[in-house]
Amino acid sequence: MRTKFRYMFFILLNVVLACITVIFILKSTPQLLVGLPPEHFPSNVGIFLAETTKTLEPSFLTLCAVESAARMYPDRPVFFYMNGLSKHMILGENSKHRALPMLSKIPNVHLQPLDFEEMLKDLPLNYWYQKINMSTECLWTLISSHAFRLALIWRYGGIYFDTNVISLKPIPDKEFVVCAYNLTHISNRIFGFPQNHQFLWDCMENFVKSYKGAAWGSKDPQLITRVLKNWCELPKLKNQEDSKCQNISYLHPIRFFPIPSGKQEKYFQTWDSKNTFENSYGLYFFNHMSHRHKQVVVGNNSLGEHLYIQYCPNTYEILVQNKCRSLQ
Repeated sequence: MRTKFRYMFFILLNVVLACITVIFILKSTPQLLVGLPPEHFPSNVGIFLAETTKTLEPSFLTLCAVESAARMYPDRPVFFYMNGLSKHMILGENSKHRALPMLSKIPNVHLQPLDFEEMLKDLPLNYWYQKINMSTECLWTLISSHAFRLALIWRYGGIYFDTNVISLKPIPDKEFVVCAYNLTHISNRIFGFPQNHQFLWDCMENFVKSYKGAAWGSKDPQLITRVLKNWCELPKLKNQEDSKCQNISYLHPIRFFPIPSGKQEKYFQTWDSKNTFENSYGLYFFNHMSHRHKQVVVGNNSLGEHLYIQYCPNTYEILVQNKCRSLQ
C-alpha cells in the first residue's frame, strides 16, 4: 500500500513539475509578433491601418488609432501593417518595444509586415512602383502610403483608417463609404469598399496617370474627389446629413472631421464635457499640429487626453507607466 502511495505521489509530482516547466517556458519564450493574415478571414470584414515608415516604435497617436479601432469593431479583425516588421520577428518579455506586444495581445489585432511589391503586384500601381526613383521623392513615405492603402482595400475589401484617426463608434453597416473632409473635397484617410471594387481600380489608374511627385493634390485629397466626379455629380452636403453617389455612401465631414484643420488647437485645450461628438464616428488629428510641436500632455485634462483615456486606455497606461509627457 505504501509503495503504491509513493508511486502515485511521484506521478503527481512529475505532472506538477511538468506544468510548472511549461508555464515557465511559455512565459520566458519570446512571442511571435505577426498575426494571422487577411486570407484567413472572409473578405470585406477587415479594418486596416498602415505604418509606411520603418519604425518599430509607433507614435502614441498611432497606437491609439489601432487600439480604438479594435475596441469599436470587436467582431472584426484589425490589421496593422508595418514597414519595419518582418514575418518572423519576435520580441522577448524584456524588450524595449513594449507597445507592439500590447497591440498583439488585443484579440482582434493582427500585426502584418508591409510588403509593397507583394501588395502592388498585378495592379495598375505596379508599373509606376517599379519605375519610380524613390530617392528623389521628397514625400515618398506619404506617397507610398496613399498607393498602398488603395491596393490594400482593393485586394481584401473592408475599411481603411489613417493612423491619425481615433475611432469613437462603429460606422453603420455600409459596404461602400467615402468621407468628405470639407464641403468640396473627399478624404482618402477613411474609406471602405468591397473586394475588387471598380472604384478603387479607377483610383489606382488615376493615381498613375496624374502622378506629379511633390504635387500633393495629385494624390490626396483630389484623387478620390476626381474619381468620384467621374461616377456622379458630387453630392451637396447640408444639415450634417450624409448623401449618396450611386451606391457609395458619401459621409458628411462631421463624421470624422468635426474639428477642422484650422481649429485643431481644440484638441490641446481643456476638455469641455459638452463635447460628446455624438454625430461623429471618429476624430482625425491633422499632422501639421505635431509639426508645430503641439502636444497633448499627460495630466492637463485636455480634450486629447480625455480621448486617450476613454478610447485607448491601454495606450494611455503605457504612456503613464513610461512617464512620458507627450501623447503624439
